[in-house]
Amino acid sequence: GNIIEAEATYGAQAVAEDEGLLFQTGTLAHVRTAVDFSKAHARRAAANAPVLHDVVLIGGGHSHVHVLRMLGMEPEAGVRLTLISRDVMTPYSGMLPGHIAGWYTRDECHIDLVKMARHANARFVHASVTSIDRENRLIYCDDGRPPIRYDFASINIGCSPTFLGRSGYE
Repeated sequence: GNIIEAEATYGAQAVAEDEGLLFQTGTLAHVRTAVDFSKAHARRAAANAPVLHDVVLIGGGHSHVHVLRMLGMEPEAGVRLTLISRDVMTPYSGMLPGHIAGWYTRDECHIDLVKMARHANARFVHASVTSIDRENRLIYCDDGRPPIRYDFASINIGCSPTFLGRSGYE
């Protein structure tokens, strides 16, 4: 029963390659594997661990989006992650030609950084960085908040495409 249902949903080849698909259909959809429980336990442990390192990502560029995605899936215990970005939505430049051609809407070409930060259990600061004090490991923002301390910082601000003199390719 469950094999037939899984094959109908995912295809016989997919089920043959990943037997875990059997547990995502029908009467066994509620069953979780040991790996699922292990990952859930690791996420809870990471969320409750004391902060040992403050990692600050400055900007919403592609590499920072990837870091957020990966740490959302596999959190690191003891790491407090902060994303500072002047933008809430960041353009995905790979879709820009499709947007210009009319294949994608503006919303389809942007990544929501607030959702990505939430996925990674990261703090999101909607501001621009004005200066970095490397000696004291402090980051200053334009919104008047106290400086943000860091152990490790990364700068990847992404792109701000222009098209025919118009910013943001709207």
